[in-house]
Amino acid sequence: MKHNIFYFAAILLLCGGIQSNASVDYHNGNVNGYNFTDSSYNADDFSYSNFSGVSAEATTFSSLKIKRNYSNSDFSSANLKEALFNYAGLENVNFSSSNLYDAYFISATLSGANFSGANVQRADFTNTTQSGFTANQLYSTASYAQGNLQHMSFQSNTMTGWNFSGKNLTRTDFSLASLVNSDFRNATLTNSIFYYSDLSGVDFRGSTGLSYGSSTTNNTILADGSIAGGSLNLSGSSSSFIVRPSNTAAITVSASGSVSDGASLVYKDISTEDANAKIVVSGSGVELNLSQANIDVYFIENFAPLDSTFITLAESTDGATIVVSGLTSDSFNLYNSDGSAFKGSWTLSVSENLVGLTVSIPEPSMWSVFPLLLTICAFILHRVRGGRHAR
Repeated sequence: MKHNIFYFAAILLLCGGIQSNASVDYHNGNVNGYNFTDSSYNADDFSYSNFSGVSAEATTFSSLKIKRNYSNSDFSSANLKEALFNYAGLENVNFSSSNLYDAYFISATLSGANFSGANVQRADFTNTTQSGFTANQLYSTASYAQGNLQHMSFQSNTMTGWNFSGKNLTRTDFSLASLVNSDFRNATLTNSIFYYSDLSGVDFRGSTGLSYGSSTTNNTILADGSIAGGSLNLSGSSSSFIVRPSNTAAITVSASGSVSDGASLVYKDISTEDANAKIVVSGSGVELNLSQANIDVYFIENFAPLDSTFITLAESTDGATIVVSGLTSDSFNLYNSDGSAFKGSWTLSVSENLVGLTVSIPEPSMWSVFPLLLTICAFILHRVRGGRHAR
């Protein structure tokens, strides 16, 4: 039940009157059901206010009709279940460890907001990436860490490359969202909504419950590893397709296609194990043309093969071919997990049946360890001399 805002207004009047700027302190207070958009309350700027630890279930903080500014305010450890922050200014707000279960942030400005440790299950973040909501903010929540993102809404957002791998997304709504190259491997998608979404390059391998209607599925990787429509087609230097490891299947191309005009194949989290981080071209007469492709390979953290290791990037089977004319070592860029250049040695192997790399990390030369040896010797000599003086 919503509390009467006149009670709240009267308190502020006794404390000095209502101003257009109403920074307030409700630390550990109770404003359950208050409506901060009530027309009788004319303050619109609550920036730098203290709502930490507050109980504010079903409280209306902002709405389409009456928009409020709470920038730089503190809502840490607050109970904000079913609270409404629609269209609010929430720049740099602290929501850490707060309960945002079933809270609404439709079209809110969230640049710099801190959601670390927050419960965001069932929360609605419709149309927020355009105003500052980022992948890292979602990744920092307790719900993401626990893998529970059920019944949420991410409608009308741009979420290129976001990672939802292994998450429970039951009944979560991605309608009208752009999810290009995002990662949904092994996700639970029962009754999830992908209506008029852009699923180009999305990786759904190993996911369950996937259903999509009227969505864009260019180069979409389905649950079984097959590409929607069968063919892989990329063109232009701004186009890319991400190949990741999978515990279920490699990516399968079953119709002819090409990666051309400087488009990129990006291999991520590559290790010495064959973990299905490859493209398999399959079927008589099927051709994948990679002659004009750029290929970027990112190794896992602490990648250190003991010996020369061969890594398969693409292979053909059952009468299919890979066109590799023009594909040279200059077409490849190798990186460590942090994006720095890979310093190991590598050689390229290409044919109509195979594209791969032989990778090794050379043993350090005597000259490279010589400074360390000098340091050790100096330390030992110092200890010996010190022992003599002690006698």
